[in-house]
Order: sequence, then C-alpha cells, then structure tokens
Amino acid sequence: MNTADIIELIGIILAFVATNIGHLVAARNNYDKMVTALKEQSEKADAAFDKAMSVYATKTDMKIEELTRHVEQHNTVIERVYQLEQDREVFKEKITVANHRIDDLERAAK
Repeated sequence: MNTADIIELIGIILAFVATNIGHLVAARNNYDKMVTALKEQSEKADAAFDKAMSVYATKTDMKIEELTRHVEQHNTVIERVYQLEQDREVFKEKITVANHRIDDLERAAK
C-alpha cells in the first residue's frame, strides 16, 4: 500500500465516520422530539382523564345526594305510616270501650 492508498482509505473512513455521526445526531434529535411529543400527549391525556373523572365524580355525588333525599323521604313516610297505625290501634280500643259503655248504658236504661 502506498501513501495515496492510505490517504484515500483514511478519507473513506473519515467520510464514513462523519456520515454516521450525522445520522446519530439526527437520530438523537428525532428521539428527543418523539419523547417530547409523547410527554405532551401524555399530559393532555392525563388532563382529559382528570377532567372526565371530575365530571363523573360530580355526577356521582349529585346522584348520591338525590338518592339520599329519596331515602329520607321514604323513611319519613314509613315513620308517619307507623304512627298512623299506632294511632289507629288506640282509636280502635277507644271505640271498643265506648261501645261497651253504650251497651252498659242501654242495658241500665231498660
């Protein structure tokens, strides 16, 4: 191998190295851009998910409050019906006592 061949071989190697360095730099830049884009998309997706969950939680809370009101109304009705049933039993007993008194008075009047 003569000097010209060695110089040519060194030139080819330098061109090869320079080309590959250029490709590596471009690949690194593309990688950085992709990572940044993925982070941005991830942040947007997280924000959208958080917003959706907030809306869902609000609707769920509202539904629970509505159901709680219905249960309270139902319980109030049950309590009033129970009280009416107790009052009915008292009035039935009073009517029975009054009927006995009437019967006693009618027998005494004869």
